[in-house]
Amino acid sequence: MTAYKTRHLGLAAAIRAVLGPERHERTFTEPGRLATFEFLNVDGACSEVAAQFFQDNGGGLAVPDARNLLSEHTRVRKTLAAALRDGEWRNECL
Repeated sequence: MTAYKTRHLGLAAAIRAVLGPERHERTFTEPGRLATFEFLNVDGACSEVAAQFFQDNGGGLAVPDARNLLSEHTRVRKTLAAALRDGEWRNECL
């Protein structure tokens, strides 16, 4: 199992919406850098979601529930706020 890291808040929300929040391992900050969202990349699933998310030929990512995507966006922002405050947010469900 490998980690998938992104600094894109929208992609982080999409991964949580499609694969579930349990894949979100942590959000962390480093001095002078943007925050990083780290996910458990089981069988390359996060990489696949990212490829679909950034696809520019009209295919794109199908999110089954738009409200869930908006909820996950809010939750990701909360992990970001915690990481900015404390340096790191860890998923307590793991």
